[in-house]
Amino acid sequence: QPALRLVFRSLPGAEAMARLRRLLRSAVAQVDLRFGSPADEAAFKASMELELIRNFLLSQIFMAVNSTWTLLDMYHREISHDDRQMAMAASEVRMIPVYVRLANFALSLCVFLLAVLRYCCGMLTGWKWEVIIMGRLVILMLSFFFIGQWHTAMMYGAVPAEIWSSPSEDDEGMIVFSIVAVVAYSCVFLPIRSFIIWVIPLAASTWYFAVLYLVGSPFPHNTRRVVLILNFVLVMLYKGALRHEAHVREKWLA
Repeated sequence: QPALRLVFRSLPGAEAMARLRRLLRSAVAQVDLRFGSPADEAAFKASMELELIRNFLLSQIFMAVNSTWTLLDMYHREISHDDRQMAMAASEVRMIPVYVRLANFALSLCVFLLAVLRYCCGMLTGWKWEVIIMGRLVILMLSFFFIGQWHTAMMYGAVPAEIWSSPSEDDEGMIVFSIVAVVAYSCVFLPIRSFIIWVIPLAASTWYFAVLYLVGSPFPHNTRRVVLILNFVLVMLYKGALRHEAHVREKWLA
């Protein structure tokens, strides 16, 4: 092994590769704020878990109210036109947002009830709640594109103006706003450790790029600017989560 190391060090570019490895280790150290002691890290995680679940439960109540209101509002707007009544059929494109909202509600209810068991009854203590809550939020952000009327119609090869009674192009602005709201809520309100919370802003950016590639945008002339601003905000929110967690860890140690 020592001989092999000497051979690798003598290869062209070995010094540059070594410098790159040092830079990568330094970058990882800046985003991985975990304590060196596994016992300290486990104690810190346990101290944050109930706050995480409590804040998640509060947000789920708001999301349930908001989802119910938007579902009723959309259904009322669509059935108010006699010539475009919403048919209760599985093949009806206009029913897709309704189904997605109902599926979101059912999934949120399941996670909500499990979180109540953990918070109020002290059960399910061995579960990885950070991962569970992150998974729920990643799925939620993906569902925004199937709730959006313009994107739903385009995904199924339909013309949005022929499907929806009201203009649907403005949905993209609401989708981007909702994505930023979920990431901001995750980075600011939920005490998820920074070494895994990067999954949420990365998923937000990935979902937006994927849908943009598959169906495009109702405002293609603004696409580059929206992508730039969205990713800038996501990075800043993640950096803010890092700084906040660093202060929380210092306070916890004190």
